[in-house]
Amino acid sequence: MAVANGSCSIVTSNLPDLLRGQPVVSNPEFFVEKLRHELPEFFEELVMSNISRLIDLPGEEFSEILPSLGVKSSPSSSGFSTVAAAAAHTSFFRGRNFLRKKERRSGLFGALLTKEGIAQVHQLIQYLHDNLHVKGIFRIAGNCQRQQALREAVTTGSPIDFKAGDYNPHDAAAVLKAFLAELPEPLLTDRHYNAHLKIADLMQVDANQRAVPDKEKRIETLQLLLLLLPQENRDLLHLLLNLLYQAARQQERNEMSAFNLALMVTPHLLWPRNTMAGDFHANIGKMNSAVSFMIKHTQRIFKSPAYICEQAKAYFPGAVLLDEVAQSAVQSQQPLQHHAQPCSINEDDVQQRTDRAVQDLFQHVQHMSDSVKKKKILKKFSKYHASTPNGEVHTRKSRSRSFSGLIRLFASSKDLCADPDHPRRRSRSSDSIRNPQRRSSEYLCPIEAALN
Repeated sequence: MAVANGSCSIVTSNLPDLLRGQPVVSNPEFFVEKLRHELPEFFEELVMSNISRLIDLPGEEFSEILPSLGVKSSPSSSGFSTVAAAAAHTSFFRGRNFLRKKERRSGLFGALLTKEGIAQVHQLIQYLHDNLHVKGIFRIAGNCQRQQALREAVTTGSPIDFKAGDYNPHDAAAVLKAFLAELPEPLLTDRHYNAHLKIADLMQVDANQRAVPDKEKRIETLQLLLLLLPQENRDLLHLLLNLLYQAARQQERNEMSAFNLALMVTPHLLWPRNTMAGDFHANIGKMNSAVSFMIKHTQRIFKSPAYICEQAKAYFPGAVLLDEVAQSAVQSQQPLQHHAQPCSINEDDVQQRTDRAVQDLFQHVQHMSDSVKKKKILKKFSKYHASTPNGEVHTRKSRSRSFSGLIRLFASSKDLCADPDHPRRRSRSSDSIRNPQRRSSEYLCPIEAALN
């Protein structure tokens, strides 16, 4: 309710009803992550249906994207299908190689990616963020002995004092690349390899009828595909690509563009461990282009498409987005111009409250110790209020004069009017010269002024 000039405006709003018993969410990505953890089957179906709309993948490659779709039995045969058998065969030998690798290398390097491992490697990423200006970062090899010592320090998980000068940025970059290279599978996973090659082939025809990369379609498809990564892979990939993105922004100082950085890390991000050399050389250009594109658009590819956020929110109708709350608040202000209703203000109530407050203040002043400050406050009370708050009426006492006093006043004023050399007469004459506009009545004799 707003009160002004004796009128009030009553606003009817449904905003409290909207928020009653419902949490307010500021980031729409919350619904995507909630759907991903609470209803993974619906989440995968939602994302995969949109991926199939953007890129054309054969059934075999499409089924490889998700583990739940990778192995299916054929109803016409007693065993696995050819595709499923090949996938099982590949995963078996991949697992055997992984076990051999773990036997040779225990600890952080060569083990499965975990949140604890990401926390240990994060020290290297933080240090590199402060030294991205170094020329040839991620390209120049460091000292092997220093790298071995740094590798052991990262494996133990103890805090590393980079300010001591025992290691340089090239050592940290080399150890980080070694950690990525020794993962059981690439950070972007073997299952998504064919999908990334398809994304690199997404083209469109420009105004000059030339085939150019379809930037927006690539970004949208990457946004969907990265949603299907395991959480640990997605977290580390985000940290790594953001590091490379910041390094590419300092290209003039470190001489490392996004494409040069992609050349250094693509084998550790996208190259499947069991790929034949011929296949690798045939697709190395597409892989480098794909990683370079991800580095350039790191700030966008980790955001979910708007329609995914809306569809994910539909699964959780109990929550409200902050944007919806703001929009409802704006809409609730519209009736202000049309639903203003005049209302009367009870002036007696206002006056009573004011008098009560003044009385409390006056009583407080009365209990103050006698001082100059108290006298000044009481003087202001008597000046602005005809009666004090306690009901006492203060009137200004008129100055009474006796008859003899009036005679003396008349005599002195008569002498002043008759004697032009009287000091008071001269002062007033000079004042009249300085201020000729002053009224002549101000210079009347005191008794004449009193009579007037």
